[in-house]
Amino acid sequence: RNDPETRKASRNTDEVLIENHKIWLAGSLQNKERQLYIVEKDSVPIGMVRADYDRENDCYELTWMVSPHFRGKGWGKHIVALLANRMNSQITAQIRTYNIASQKIAEFVEMKLDKQEDGFYYYSRPSVSN
Repeated sequence: RNDPETRKASRNTDEVLIENHKIWLAGSLQNKERQLYIVEKDSVPIGMVRADYDRENDCYELTWMVSPHFRGKGWGKHIVALLANRMNSQITAQIRTYNIASQKIAEFVEMKLDKQEDGFYYYSRPSVSN
């Protein structure tokens, strides 16, 4: 989370102190409206994908991060697709306008650009019927 490129692409660009991260993680693991996944390859973390339920809009907002050592190798698309393809609900993502890699990931899981506002692109994919 504190990698410079990760921070640059995040909504909150501040460095995260380990004490604050532990508090956030403990709360996240108790939050029934949050799905949090760490993806590994051969016991090495590749990245993280998270889905937060947005009650107001009845959808899940996806966020993700790929470890610096695994960027540019297609892993981002795969880790986000692992979660997005399991979801029947509408999904959304808020991506900085200069974060082309994440824009491509959103499009890979069939999200469409809805709007641009305050330096972010807002993507969504409607609910999927089974």
